[in-house]
Amino acid sequence: MWVKQTFEEADKNGDGLLNIEEIHQLMHKLNVNLPRRKVRQMFQEADTDENQGTLTFEEFCVFYKMMSLRRDLYLLLLSYSDKKDHLTVEELAQFLKVEQKMNNVTTDYCLDIIRKFEVSEENKAKNVLGIEGFTSFMRSPACDIFNPLHHEVYQDMDQPLCNYYIASSHNTYLTGDQLLSQSKVDMYARVLQEGCRCVEVDCWDGPDGEPVVHHGYTLTSKIPFRDVVETINKHAFVKNEFPVILSIENHCSVQQQRKIAQYLKGIFQDKLDLSSIDPGETKQLPSPQSLKGKILVKGKKLPYHLGDDAEEGDVSDEDSADEIEDECKFKLHYNNGTTEHQVESFIRKKLESLLKESQIRDKEDPDSFTVRALLKATHEGLHAHLKQHPDVKESGKKSHGRTLMTNFGKHKQKTTKSQSKSYSTDDEEDAQQNPGKEIGQLYRLGRRRKTMKLCRELSDLVVYTNSVAAQDIVDDGKD
Repeated sequence: MWVKQTFEEADKNGDGLLNIEEIHQLMHKLNVNLPRRKVRQMFQEADTDENQGTLTFEEFCVFYKMMSLRRDLYLLLLSYSDKKDHLTVEELAQFLKVEQKMNNVTTDYCLDIIRKFEVSEENKAKNVLGIEGFTSFMRSPACDIFNPLHHEVYQDMDQPLCNYYIASSHNTYLTGDQLLSQSKVDMYARVLQEGCRCVEVDCWDGPDGEPVVHHGYTLTSKIPFRDVVETINKHAFVKNEFPVILSIENHCSVQQQRKIAQYLKGIFQDKLDLSSIDPGETKQLPSPQSLKGKILVKGKKLPYHLGDDAEEGDVSDEDSADEIEDECKFKLHYNNGTTEHQVESFIRKKLESLLKESQIRDKEDPDSFTVRALLKATHEGLHAHLKQHPDVKESGKKSHGRTLMTNFGKHKQKTTKSQSKSYSTDDEEDAQQNPGKEIGQLYRLGRRRKTMKLCRELSDLVVYTNSVAAQDIVDDGKD
């Protein structure tokens, strides 16, 4: 049926015949990348009637069989069939035992394969499996290496939530790389329906008091936070009832944090799990089974020492945005008539070039190329470009007198000065006696945690899945 429909769609003039050009167009449509010489050879072999130069539907069927024949499977069939064009029941059983490592292969099982996959009625009557049936069988789910019983949840789902590996998505909203690509709400629908149970939402202050989602300090596009929440609400449990964790990376002001909390409660409603554990009753987290259909918010939580009447408080501000060092973050301010479009155009070209280079390097050494190195190289190239073209201006537009700044070198110099002032006399004496300790102190001071304001409304939505910073590993100088 499909072959007939394909033939008719390829027959542009409706004469019931396909010429070589129509065949080439069909190959392109089917995404079949065969050399034109090979296609012409198969075309000529299939063209056997008096209408030379065209294929009837019957001839097209022969052509299609030749085109779709997998040489590796054909040679495999020949090796087990004593060079016949089909497998008997006994030969099929031998193939399953030797090649597929199957045990307890019965005659009935082999006959069932022939009944399901053989396309020739003549072969079915003879209880043999031809090349088309064999190919169909080998490409079917029956030959998947994946255990078919595992298509359904088979593990014990009544253990505490912390006992499981969780299928998680990083920078869920991005359609491509972490520097230039588009952010789309469709990505949340896609990953949730593919099985992810933890998605990431990077929240930043947006215009008109509306928070947005994007990868901070990069050229990725922005999408409204509300649209993200509505998409998650619609697709969270379409194919999977187990709980979904929203990993909130909060970079917003207190005012927009309250808007985030408002949307989470208003859109998710009863799906949003706000229950808590009574320490007097149990010390275990709830199970995935008991949290079916629920959405958990993972994020920062106000310190317990603050009273319940505190409307906001300080929390640490470590998150994935810190993967990009301050001196490597994009800060778009302009002078010398440089426009945002020109800067972005240069950065994109530079990044694309470096990304291509990274693909080659990764094959040689996966650890030789990092996002941090990529950003740093881009900034250095941008400064060199602007120095070479100090008078570049966009036609018809005035310079706004703003400066293009990245604090290369400045950041570390300032940090060093502040560090030297932070040392006490005792610290200096101790550092002279123990150089390794000095290194550790410098590192810890340089990595002093930043803080941010967190509102009570958003903090109260975090249950079971509080975000915490991983402890740094510091080299103390000892062997």
